[in-house]
Amino acid sequence: MKTKIKNRFFTHPLLMLVALILAFIIWLVVTNVSDYKISKTIRDLPVSQENGDAILKSGQVYNVTDGETTSIIVKGPRSVVENLSANDFIATADLSKLSVTNTAEIKVTAVDSKVTGQISIDVVDSMMSLSIENQAEASLPVKVYTTGEVADGYALGTPSTTPNIVTVRGPESVLDTITEVRAVVDVSNLTSQYVMKTSLSCTDAYGVAVDKVNVTLSVTDVTVTIPVYPLKEVPVEVSTIGKPADGYDVRSINYNPETIEVAGDEETLAKIKSIKINNVDISGATETVEQNVQLASFLPEGAYLADSNSVIAISVDIEKQVDRKFTLALNDVSMVNQSTKYDYELSFEKGSEITVTGFADIINRMVAEDLAAHVDVSKLEPGEHRMDLEFKDSDDYKVTSDVKVKITVSEKKDEE
Repeated sequence: MKTKIKNRFFTHPLLMLVALILAFIIWLVVTNVSDYKISKTIRDLPVSQENGDAILKSGQVYNVTDGETTSIIVKGPRSVVENLSANDFIATADLSKLSVTNTAEIKVTAVDSKVTGQISIDVVDSMMSLSIENQAEASLPVKVYTTGEVADGYALGTPSTTPNIVTVRGPESVLDTITEVRAVVDVSNLTSQYVMKTSLSCTDAYGVAVDKVNVTLSVTDVTVTIPVYPLKEVPVEVSTIGKPADGYDVRSINYNPETIEVAGDEETLAKIKSIKINNVDISGATETVEQNVQLASFLPEGAYLADSNSVIAISVDIEKQVDRKFTLALNDVSMVNQSTKYDYELSFEKGSEITVTGFADIINRMVAEDLAAHVDVSKLEPGEHRMDLEFKDSDDYKVTSDVKVKITVSEKKDEE
């Protein structure tokens, strides 16, 4: 009877299906409960350095050339390994145990000692490489750089730092790349002197920050003082010294800019009416004289240029002069300041020809009337008087000959 039941169990299709399902469920439960082993790769684990003083005490410095980070493969129970990250491990390299090739072994341990006995750790990149060289030092001035813009109507003065020179120490190869120590200050919207402490940075010849291990400064920050001054716009005046060659004269003086902005305290600015440049030498010149002048050298003490690089370009046009003769008529001469009590009669004493010297394009288009020949008769009494003609002042020409006239003054007759 039992045999028949047993045979029915193994041959009955429904019972076989139930058995198969039960077996699958049992396998699934066993699989999930079972804590089987897995492996996991953890990358970019930072490596700390130990006993680096052993190198520094010998008067040398080092840089890490390889091995600042490492990767590890962790093996162990799934329940332990799958939740581990780089924060659960410590990687160290003992620099007091360097090999002859200046490498140190990287060792990795778990932070939690309970985990240590349950896992194995394989270090993928197991060596830290160093470059070791002699320590050097250099004294460099601190250069101040500003960001932002001061308030409208104001300008920055020359900044200063305390201290103004710092000592930089580090590997020779690194110090060779450092050309400047910088202090950077934000001056946005300032209207008065600004004093603050700011940190320092080292830069290379391209202005790129040099951030290397074992580079130290004698101070980590400096006190920066930045003067801020009000602005004033003033005209520029240019004059020359010396005389051109014989027969030549200054036609015009051109320069740019014609006005500049000057900064300084209010008392200093109040005294500045213009900037006078008076050293342009034209001695013996027969052609245009050109000169670039640094404006800063013509500022009074306590005044600064809003643009520290302001240069004024000056061009003095020198041109040859020519002579031209004019013959005056009586109606070309006026008698000014006549009295109503007298009658006046004018005549040329020895001729009416005059010589005018000037630039050709100007005097060639002139007429005698343009010279505005005149005599002032305000002080003449009745009688005959001999006087020199006077002419209108001009920068473009000059009358180079004298013309004398005779003025006869008489009392006016009473009219019936």
